Amino acid sequence: LGYEVLEKKDFKSAIEFFKINTEKFPKSDNAWDSLGEGFYNAKNYSEALKSYEKSIELNPKSESGKEMIKKIKAKQ
Repeated sequence: LGYEVLEKKDFKSAIEFFKINTEKFPKSDNAWDSLGEGFYNAKNYSEALKSYEKSIELNPKSESGKEMIKKIKAKQ
């Protein structure tokens, strides 16, 4: 559902869906990655960075997460 509303550029709703997912599955790196994507698309880079960092903490092998962190840091 989060990605469906994200595609419609309803960032606020997407972020809320992704937050619920991280609450239900706090140890899921994918849930945190999705939340990061929601924040990134909403141009909330500080929250996106926090979410991607949590994702990497849970899955240090995530190359896509590492790339997004670099991308966000380049914007700051």
